[in-house]
Amino acid sequence: GNFTDFSDKLNEELGEVLKNNGQALLFINRKGSAGAILCQDCGYIAKCPNCKVPLVYHEDGQKLSCHHCQRQEDVPLFCPNCQGPEIKFLGSGTEKIIKELKKTWPEAKIARLDLNIKDFKKNLWQILADWQNQKIDILVGTQVLTKLPQGLKTDLVALLNVDAMLHIPHFRQAETSWQLLNSVLQYSDQGLIQTYNPDHQVIKTVSKGDYQKFVSRENKNRQDFNYPPFGHLVKLIYKNEIKSELEKEVKKIASKLKQAANSQIQVFGPLTPLVAKERNRFVSEILLKFNLSSFKEKNKILKLVPNDWIVDVDPI
Repeated sequence: GNFTDFSDKLNEELGEVLKNNGQALLFINRKGSAGAILCQDCGYIAKCPNCKVPLVYHEDGQKLSCHHCQRQEDVPLFCPNCQGPEIKFLGSGTEKIIKELKKTWPEAKIARLDLNIKDFKKNLWQILADWQNQKIDILVGTQVLTKLPQGLKTDLVALLNVDAMLHIPHFRQAETSWQLLNSVLQYSDQGLIQTYNPDHQVIKTVSKGDYQKFVSRENKNRQDFNYPPFGHLVKLIYKNEIKSELEKEVKKIASKLKQAANSQIQVFGPLTPLVAKERNRFVSEILLKFNLSSFKEKNKILKLVPNDWIVDVDPI
């Protein structure tokens, strides 16, 4: 099999563009990268059996963790679904992609556009000028590509590593993924999406530009699980420099909230966020889910939250 970052189809399309002296944009997704793990043989993504959300890889503990119920699992050596050995951590940077491109097309003029390039604003204009003057054959970039001028057209747009984006454990992930992928695809009439999950609702609808069908499906999903706009979410965030004090506090508050909750309120936590330490302070969260009609109950239960906590309503 082909286990590089480029599918045979992408290699074929890029070869055709370069042969005809055309230009190509390669979008490299960095959202959620190396978060989930994926089997390249069957497309299996490790998910929590309790919460049905992707398990997230934490390098410091070498574990897969659920950010909802705190379940932890060892990283599998072989795929639990097909027993194949091709387990991959989702994520490739622009530098790695360019290195692979240069191996295959050493004569191609390749440029990179991401926030890590030096003197970003200055170089952005130089890259755009070089692109318009046909001095660049392949432009490799991250989300910054969505900032390119509207109306810019190229011969081929390819989107790589989109699976990591689709499996970020957040209720808005499908919406934000659709918007991002669609905005990049606008730069060409010929778009190619590399994915191990071609049946995912985001991939199926964005590849056809069918926004109405996506919205219809997404609304049903949110209604089924009581997510906004059909319910309210409140994320409670607590930070402390001392881990033991943090753990004691969040357990105490979570216990109080669960005792005060009724059938219209669900309490999840304590939860470990994706970024578990910020500026030398440990971070923990509690997630509350309310029915739309539970306005009084929401105000009542939030009074139990101390003033040194952050209250984030319907988190983005």
